[in-house]
Amino acid sequence: MKRLLLLAVGLAVGAATAQAQTGRIIATPHYAESYEEETGKLKSKEWVSGQNLRQELTRDDGTSQVVIYRADSAKVYMLNAERKTYIAVSMQQATEGKLWGIETMETANRSTTREFVRNETIDGWECTLWSVTGKSVSRGGDEEGWTREEWRHEPTKIVIRGTDPNRGRGYLIRRNIVVGAQPESMFVIPRDYAAMNVPMGGLMEMITGRTEGQVRESDEAKNAQSQMEQLKDLGNDASKSNEQKAADIFKMLEGLKKK
Repeated sequence: MKRLLLLAVGLAVGAATAQAQTGRIIATPHYAESYEEETGKLKSKEWVSGQNLRQELTRDDGTSQVVIYRADSAKVYMLNAERKTYIAVSMQQATEGKLWGIETMETANRSTTREFVRNETIDGWECTLWSVTGKSVSRGGDEEGWTREEWRHEPTKIVIRGTDPNRGRGYLIRRNIVVGAQPESMFVIPRDYAAMNVPMGGLMEMITGRTEGQVRESDEAKNAQSQMEQLKDLGNDASKSNEQKAADIFKMLEGLKKK
């Protein structure tokens, strides 16, 4: 169960990071469904109201994860309906790579620019195509650059079609869009859900029982140093989805568990 929980965190953090990377503007209140354009697979349902967002994400294995973003608390909430629990992390933790508890994977600086391309009609919606380019540098010195496309309906600010931020390739298209007020209950954590806290040492400490510093100072420090570098490489692997990277990082952290 812990593995599923951590994969949920990885997927949710990836989604939060993508929100920040694309410079997403909160849209007019609405409900929408996102599908992989190539396969027609449903990837998420979303409800938007003011500065709040709820997403029901579909993982690669077909299971789902509920994520709520609330601007008033500046936090991302990941809900587990089966166990009636939730994890809350700050948007800063999620978007700056701090949640893993590994310093070299943290973001040192990030920049995003948007460039107008053309006007185009997508599924009957008159959209503006934007080319969104970003660059980030980790504390470990690794640079990551990316370019994504967004076809946005400017009156509502809804992105009708865009590059899939989780895969970094392919396209998502929003369908079954209903513009209008959304129930406030969609953005509230149920009262009978219990909070699960992430320790100060992040997921590194949650999985291994030790902080990054304690791992580096351990008897097997030489081997740990090598594994830390491998973890950094896994986090920067642009060929994998956020969910795949989370699974790979989890597997390696399991090998660093306190003996």
